Amino acid sequence: ALVREAARRGLLATIYRPSLISGDSRTGSFNRDDLLSLMIKGAVEMGVAPDLDWTLDCQPVDVVSRQILQLSAQPGRLFHLVHDRPRHWRECLLWMRLAGYQVRLLAYPEWLRVLDEHTRPGAPGSPTLRPLRAFFLERLTSAEGLTRPELYEESRRTTAVAQRTTALLHSRSAETPPLDAALLDRYFDAFANSGHLSAPARPRKQYAARVFDESFFSGVLHACELNGEVTRAELLGSGSEHSIISELTAWRTGCAAGLLRYRLHFAAGTVRNVVVKVKASDKEAIAVGAALATLCGERIGAAYERWQDRVGLAASHLREPAIYAMQDPRFVRHMPAMLGCSIDPDSDARTLVLEQIDRPILMNSVMRPWMWTPRHLNLAIDGLAALQSAWYGHTETLLEQPWIGWVASSSAMAEMTDLWEALAEQAGPLLERWAGADAVRRHRHAIDSIEQWWPLLERTPRSLIHHDFNPRNLCFRRHAGELRLCAYDWELATVGAPQRDLAELICFVLTRRATDAEIDGVIERHRAALEREAGVSIGAAGWRRGFHAALRDLLVNRLAMYALINRVKRQDYLPRVLSTWRRLDDHLSAHGGLA
Repeated sequence: ALVREAARRGLLATIYRPSLISGDSRTGSFNRDDLLSLMIKGAVEMGVAPDLDWTLDCQPVDVVSRQILQLSAQPGRLFHLVHDRPRHWRECLLWMRLAGYQVRLLAYPEWLRVLDEHTRPGAPGSPTLRPLRAFFLERLTSAEGLTRPELYEESRRTTAVAQRTTALLHSRSAETPPLDAALLDRYFDAFANSGHLSAPARPRKQYAARVFDESFFSGVLHACELNGEVTRAELLGSGSEHSIISELTAWRTGCAAGLLRYRLHFAAGTVRNVVVKVKASDKEAIAVGAALATLCGERIGAAYERWQDRVGLAASHLREPAIYAMQDPRFVRHMPAMLGCSIDPDSDARTLVLEQIDRPILMNSVMRPWMWTPRHLNLAIDGLAALQSAWYGHTETLLEQPWIGWVASSSAMAEMTDLWEALAEQAGPLLERWAGADAVRRHRHAIDSIEQWWPLLERTPRSLIHHDFNPRNLCFRRHAGELRLCAYDWELATVGAPQRDLAELICFVLTRRATDAEIDGVIERHRAALEREAGVSIGAAGWRRGFHAALRDLLVNRLAMYALINRVKRQDYLPRVLSTWRRLDDHLSAHGGLA
């Protein structure tokens, strides 16, 4: 305010308002007395960190200084220097746990009690957070008794509007390094080398993003129609930014994982765009999931560790290449073509080269459900039925496939009650906020009665199901003048009831305002389409009850897991999906579903 008044009176003044300033992005050099450095060291000392909804909006010091210089010649007197891709405090803690630092989240009131005991006068040693004791413990009468850190939570803090500043920086091609695992690696190396932190318990592999060259593509594409020498491999970009599991698996293994987009130039003069998908071994993905669960609490961590081979990730690196290699016309018609595959003998990672879908429609439309017309939904249902018909009723043969991994059964699902209960405990507050207190009661009822309804999913003729069938993993493509479903990301596929994929799809693309007729229409269309494609008779009443059982399985076994991930990385679609789940459950409970 004083600077603004000085400017009003004629002095030349400019205000730069950076967010948190972190260490140098190149060297990791840092200020050991700033809030972020102290919080990280304090979390390691205490073994626990506050479970606060803090956005980790920090800019490296070299970036901030460069931005100030770049903006100094620009018109304007106020600039907000924020990161255009901020992360979350809990994401940093998850990375720390994977790195070997044994920290876990603790509810803020409980954490304050630990902090009070750890930093009070007379406590042994020199606790790092003692200088911040008043900052955390003092309750402000002007803020209804909240502490200062609570005022900075996402739901309470004011957010600077930085579009003008960001646009000016982009116009000068000013790049900001992403707040990713590689940058954290650099920072924590500096922490350890300076003695600010002890070295982590688990030695870290040096991360090195892999770039696939011409010789790689020339070798791996030898078995497809693109057979020929690749003279140039042009990296266009990377994907999977929505997946914290992919990012941290890549960091943990020390190599690239996820999606890369390339443009290939062939000696014959042809050009083809492809997608390279690198799949780390299932053990690495399972370890990331276990670290996330343990970070969120002792109970959920213990339950996840006990059943980690049953959460769908086991054999995922084998399963997806095997499914892409299927030659059944129903799969070929509704999936991207796999152009080649290689196996790393040291890490057991798979690298898939897939066709890039030209001009896809509704790709990654998870946050745009309003764009899904009845035509799109009908096409998705018909394509899903075609895919499922290939293995429908051939359960025994499917179970013999070496890539199928663990398959759920009624008895196994009942054995895993401690995991479902721990997930429900984590999901409860979110479910109540987004779908009402009665939805929490229904979640509990679904877990308590799992031995009554899950057998419906086991008795029905099963098939190979996608098991992650939602708008993040499907699109539509044009072929010979018609639209056609294209489903990808098959790593979670399993043997299951066909209704399970439909339940997930319509939770994502319908809304809580869906009419009874719309709900009944999509359930019946799927039954009729599968009946037609598989050439068998499927009873409508049993199919409907099986759908309701699949809806319950979706909540217990998948949406509750999304709620756990939401603790660390916000899943913005989740409130809408849970609200739609409640609407579907209301309708089925009242019209021919389960008790």
